[in-house]
Amino acid sequence: MNKKDIEEIAYQYEKSVKTEKYSLQLLNIVKSKFLDGYWDVSYKVIGESGNEMDGPLLVVINGDNGKISTMEEIIMQQCENPNVKISNLPLKPKSPLE
Repeated sequence: MNKKDIEEIAYQYEKSVKTEKYSLQLLNIVKSKFLDGYWDVSYKVIGESGNEMDGPLLVVINGDNGKISTMEEIIMQQCENPNVKISNLPLKPKSPLE
């Protein structure tokens, strides 16, 4: 999937999460530095009064199948894998050309 496909998925998610108590506003979409093949997506969480609530909300979108997961879901999935070390460092350092 390309960035345009991911943006469409992110906007559909934004629309689907709207309730009478809060809504989402898309902030940013970038290729994940932590998960190969994923995109990091952030949203503002807007309360019913129009003010920003806790946030931002962070989700990831799988670049292969478009599945959306919260950061907590991804961490829990990876905790089950003994070959994965959970870390706050990127998988690989960026080259000077990126």
